[in-house]
Amino acid sequence: MSWTMASAGVFNVLWGAFIWASLLFHLFGAPNVPEVWQGIGTVAGILGVGCLAAATNPVRHWPVVLMGLLTNIAAAIELFQTAPAGRWPWNYSWNIGLIWLVPFALILLKAYRVRPGVVRKISPAVQEMALRSRTNKGLALLEMSKRQPVIMVFLRQFGCPFCRESLSDLSKQRKEIESTGTQIVLIHMAADRQAREVFQFYGLADLPRVSDNNRVIYRAFGLGRGGLLNVFGPAAVWRLAAAAVFERHGLGWVVGDVFQMPGIFVILQGHIVRSFLHRSVADRPNYRRVLQLDIEDGAAEAVAS
Repeated sequence: MSWTMASAGVFNVLWGAFIWASLLFHLFGAPNVPEVWQGIGTVAGILGVGCLAAATNPVRHWPVVLMGLLTNIAAAIELFQTAPAGRWPWNYSWNIGLIWLVPFALILLKAYRVRPGVVRKISPAVQEMALRSRTNKGLALLEMSKRQPVIMVFLRQFGCPFCRESLSDLSKQRKEIESTGTQIVLIHMAADRQAREVFQFYGLADLPRVSDNNRVIYRAFGLGRGGLLNVFGPAAVWRLAAAAVFERHGLGWVVGDVFQMPGIFVILQGHIVRSFLHRSVADRPNYRRVLQLDIEDGAAEAVAS
């Protein structure tokens, strides 16, 4: 992948310089519009520099790869629209970088696959370390679980209507949950200031919360990234309009990983005693039932310590 990105970088830099030298007009009979070509040459050169920088770690710098792929796709669409009509020479096709379409797509696929997966094995040692994380109130999760049951609610990114729906449901069920002596803790991926504003809207700003923007605690509890069906499957699409429009939760800016799956865990003495694992981002848990182990069939997986 590094060699591919380095080659693409050199190609685009040389291609940009080639255009600026105006050799294209004479060799390939391209339309002689210097200003347009110089603009294209500048863009190609900048993209080339980005590819060279991304060659050090293509997976980590996948946005540059995505930019290169989209640029080539746009150029290919333009070519196949204009060449058949005789407004553009077919022998220009090699210049627009069609050869990079497949390699760039494969790098993006690799970048997606090496991210945390949907299912993760829970390591007790890693989980114990994660429970040492402190909430905004200064108490460690492990310490809290030794005093009383703790229901840890792992949220999706705040721009998701299902995340807001969960907060609304929590707000409505909060009194009944706390009447059992259970402490609610919210785990999220945003900065604490952003989280406070969202939680305040739903009357949950006073609850303990943990900002886990690197998703360390998510992974420690086996919550990875969902696949396309988990996030954009029929169930999610079907309920999206209901949550966003009819229940007025709306859509917002993405804050966190769109593919991160949510989950619910009840912790006591540092051990998981109940859990709800989402199979789709559209799953709508009943928090009271999670505590009572009265979960609808097919909606969750309960784990007893």
